[in-house]
Amino acid sequence: MKKTLFILTIFVGLVFPVQAQVNDRPKQAVHVAYLGEMLTHPGMSVGYESYMSNNSRFQVFLRANVGFYHHYRNNNTYMFTLESGFRRNFASGIFLEQSLGIGYFYRKVHGDGQFAVEEDGSIVEKNALGRSFVPFLANVGIGYHIQTKRAQISPFIRPNFYWKMPFNETPNMQMAMMAGILYGFK
Repeated sequence: MKKTLFILTIFVGLVFPVQAQVNDRPKQAVHVAYLGEMLTHPGMSVGYESYMSNNSRFQVFLRANVGFYHHYRNNNTYMFTLESGFRRNFASGIFLEQSLGIGYFYRKVHGDGQFAVEEDGSIVEKNALGRSFVPFLANVGIGYHIQTKRAQISPFIRPNFYWKMPFNETPNMQMAMMAGILYGFK
């Protein structure tokens, strides 16, 4: 127990001075991005990032996103996601990132109504209220940091992979491409 407490004290003593040396790095960021489900269905995403660990080489972040996309003659999907991820920053300004998360999607189907087959074989009209599902998501990304005196501006491209559940009583994978600007501030 004493050994664990000693190691923890040493670790905390080393972390705080390191944190004090990175005061010029952004503590949080927001993004605005094009979100193309299957690349061709246009949408938009807005997000917020908070950096849990932040130094010149590595960042650990929490991210919240809200967004939507429009699938012509099919549906509009509105989404909210929470992610945790890791970003590796290189001295050249390039960064690579990966994150995992969970979300909530609400899909509003276009049309006059939806129909369902009852157990007795009859067809009945259902309200077109939409369908909700919970996706698990995995993202990878690449971008470039542009440092200014007041902020850090970072264009990025991020393929997103969603595993939707339930989808016709089985999981289903879906892909989207996000391209936008990350604006980091102190």
